[in-house]
Amino acid sequence: MSVIIRERTDLSGVQCSASFSPCETYRYLLTWRWSHAPLLVAWMLNPSTATHEKLDPTFAGLVSRARAWGRGGVRVINLFAFRATQPAAMKAVADPVGPENDAVSLDVLRAAAAAGDEVVCGWGAHGKHRGRDTEAAALAAHAGLRLNCLKLNQDGSPQHPLYIAHSVPPRPWAPVERIAA
Repeated sequence: MSVIIRERTDLSGVQCSASFSPCETYRYLLTWRWSHAPLLVAWMLNPSTATHEKLDPTFAGLVSRARAWGRGGVRVINLFAFRATQPAAMKAVADPVGPENDAVSLDVLRAAAAAGDEVVCGWGAHGKHRGRDTEAAALAAHAGLRLNCLKLNQDGSPQHPLYIAHSVPPRPWAPVERIAA
């Protein structure tokens, strides 16, 4: 596996790490951990600008939720590892998934299942791109993991958490297989 891991510990003792491709075009994993309590694992669409050194609005919101829910940190994986601030930019590249994304995600999901970490999906309707939502369901099943979401979009996809009230708790969610037309 060809992954670069960048780490730091901030002044308050939070351990921060990120896993990237060697060219840093892809981010496979982002973790901020402040205690040994179970983690909140967020399975999102694709990474934007958050790193082991700085938060973006989505990651900051996840950190806030995790602290409010008594979690020991946040770990983020994505359906697509290509770093872009807009889904259209991610969809335009030849390989938005990234060469190591599924292997890293499966490792995270297996560890989450073993540790009792809660996995909350929030990839939105764009998760259907290239059938990644279906592939994600297979990865979760392979890891023996139950998935959660905060709310659903009209198409049944898990809503992105950024604009969902922090008072909304996670609920069990099972991806629905799409019926071929």
